[in-house]
Amino acid sequence: MQQNVTAIVLRSRPYGESHTTLQLLTEAGSLSAMARGAKKPQSRLRAATAMCAKAVFTIRRGSGMATVLQAEVLDSHRGIHESLDKAAYAAYFCDLAGAAAPPYPDGGRDAFVLLDALLTRLDADTQTEIDRLGALARFLEIKILRLVGANPSYEFCGECGNALMEQPSVGYVVSRGAFFCRQCLLKLPILRSMEVPGKVMQVIDAMDKVPYTQLGQLRLSPVTIRLLRQVLRLQLSEYAGISPKSGKVLEEILRSFGEWDSPSGDSSVDARGGDEVNGS
Repeated sequence: MQQNVTAIVLRSRPYGESHTTLQLLTEAGSLSAMARGAKKPQSRLRAATAMCAKAVFTIRRGSGMATVLQAEVLDSHRGIHESLDKAAYAAYFCDLAGAAAPPYPDGGRDAFVLLDALLTRLDADTQTEIDRLGALARFLEIKILRLVGANPSYEFCGECGNALMEQPSVGYVVSRGAFFCRQCLLKLPILRSMEVPGKVMQVIDAMDKVPYTQLGQLRLSPVTIRLLRQVLRLQLSEYAGISPKSGKVLEEILRSFGEWDSPSGDSSVDARGGDEVNGS
C-alpha cells in the first residue's frame, strides 16, 4: 500500500553500501522504513534521511519494513547540525519522543507535535548556552512523563494529599516515584530521598501545565536545571522505562563543560533566583 506521511527522522543508520534505514515519527506513531540508495551522493532521498529532518515521505507498506519511494523536505533543521551541543540535545529529544510514541498507525499526534515544536525552537535559537538547552530538555522530559502516564503529582503530597506548593521544601522519594511533604517524610521508614525546594516545585508545575505549542520564555537557573535533571531522569528510567543511550552521550558532553556536578541523593539544594516559565 502506497501512501504519503509527514514525519521527522528520529534515527538514520547506514545499511549496506548505499541504503539507509530510518526510524520515523509520524502523526500516527513511529515507523521503520528503508531508503534504498539514499547514501549515494546524487540520491534525491539524501537530504530527507538526515536526523531531525522533517519531510513528506511517500512510502510503500507491506508485511515488513516500509520502503521510502520519494520524499519532499519541509525543514532540514540545518542549525541543529551546525552545533555539537544542539545535535547532542536533538538526538536525546528524538529518542525521548520515539520512546513515547506507539507503533504506526496506532499513535496520536502529541509526540510528533511536541518534538516538532522543540526541534524548531532548538534550530532557531542563536544562543547555545548549556543552561538554555538544559531548560528545554527538562521541559521535554516533563511532557514525556505525562504522555506515557508516568508523571507524579507536582501539586499534592503522594501520601497525605496536602499541597506541596505551600511547603518551603519537599522530598522526592525514588522508591515511590512521588513527592512527599516534610511531615510525611518524617513518618516514613528511612528511604532514599532528594530535597526539592518549594520554589522548584512551582517551576515544575508551571512547565507541566503550559502547552508545548504556547511555550514562551523559559529560563532556569543552573542549580534548578541540575536538580530537575536528576529527579526527572530517575522518574523516566524507573517508572517509564525510558533511558536512551543518547542521554549518556549528552552526559559526557556536559561533563566536558563541567556541567554534570548534579546534587546527590539525601542532600539539600537551594534554588537560585531567575527561574521563569511563561506561555506565549
